[in-house]
Amino acid sequence: MSFFIASLFIGCSKEDDYSVRVQNGLSETMKNVSFGSASFKDVEMGITTDYVSINVGEHILKYTAITGSRNSTPMEIKAGDSRKWTILIVNPNLVRLSED
Repeated sequence: MSFFIASLFIGCSKEDDYSVRVQNGLSETMKNVSFGSASFKDVEMGITTDYVSINVGEHILKYTAITGSRNSTPMEIKAGDSRKWTILIVNPNLVRLSED
């Protein structure tokens, strides 16, 4: 019976054990940062957030710069060996998603 429960538990782990974090390379604070269902609130200049759970698939990175400019960038978390991802925001026109 315990083998069945352990197998059931292991078999239920799916795509939701992926995680993402945000690294702010801008020279200003980003307000209300989100990536799909992952919320990072405000991310100050030069800060890298903790990892937050995310599902595989396409999501939109959204934030408002302290100056008021808004950004939304679509990106995709792909299923694979890497379970951790980092979004590096260099400037509003240069955003990178990389596997850690």
